[in-house]
Amino acid sequence: MKNIPAKDYGLFLADEDPTKGVWLENGKSLEYYLVRSGDLLEYRKKIRTLKVRMLDGSTKTMLVDDSQPIGQLMIAVCSRIGITNHDEYSLVRELPPEEEKVNTLRKDDSMSKLGTLTLSRSKEKKMELLRKQLHTDEELNWVDHSKTLREQGIDENETVLLRRKYFFSDRNIDARDPVQLNLLYVQCRDGILDGTHPVSKEEAFVFAGYQCQIQFGDFEKMKGKNKLAPRLLGINKDCVMRVDEKTKEVLKIYPLEQVRRWAASPNTFTLDFGDYQDAYYSVQTTEGEK
Repeated sequence: MKNIPAKDYGLFLADEDPTKGVWLENGKSLEYYLVRSGDLLEYRKKIRTLKVRMLDGSTKTMLVDDSQPIGQLMIAVCSRIGITNHDEYSLVRELPPEEEKVNTLRKDDSMSKLGTLTLSRSKEKKMELLRKQLHTDEELNWVDHSKTLREQGIDENETVLLRRKYFFSDRNIDARDPVQLNLLYVQCRDGILDGTHPVSKEEAFVFAGYQCQIQFGDFEKMKGKNKLAPRLLGINKDCVMRVDEKTKEVLKIYPLEQVRRWAASPNTFTLDFGDYQDAYYSVQTTEGEK
């Protein structure tokens, strides 16, 4: 017992329902918790693991105090991730597919059961309510900051999602904080894509352009190989001429004083114009070395 850190352990009043178990706080009497003679108190470790999924898909596992409410835990969670304004963030429980079905009308409640071609008023109200809730933060299952993980039935196997819930001011965003900037970027991007944050068609085009810039970078035209074209190459004491093979029209004149160097092989002849031209001029010929 000497090597056990006292702050990591505490007394726990268990209950048949795990969510109703209570950690006893220091400084409060047993009477406060209605502990009676014969009740069983457990001396157990308060530290447990919590899996937090970031919006970029990565998952972080951290140790937290099971006796603290979520509001207090968010300070430690955000601090370990590198977020300073913890009061603007919260955790979301991701509903399994069978629970998400409550947001849709059941197939059994079909039109045929109504006996008419119009929905009843109750159905219309229900559909209107669903329409308003569609793709909004209201449908997210936010955790209760006043309760502990245990009280909300969040065990160590469950993974919760970290999201920004309150937007007090953009001045709280530190442009030098890459962690927070990435979280905000991913959340805003996903919000536009799934309709949580509605935008106009024109704004969608602009945001799509920003996303392309972020994902693919600046546009750079691919440098392809130039297609070989039949040409005549003439050389005299003053210049090198490029001539059309059919019309014999002079297409380009290269003064000899601009030729920095040249190279020849059995199949090619290449001219280097130095600072006068960015690229070499090469021709494919069987008379390169003549």
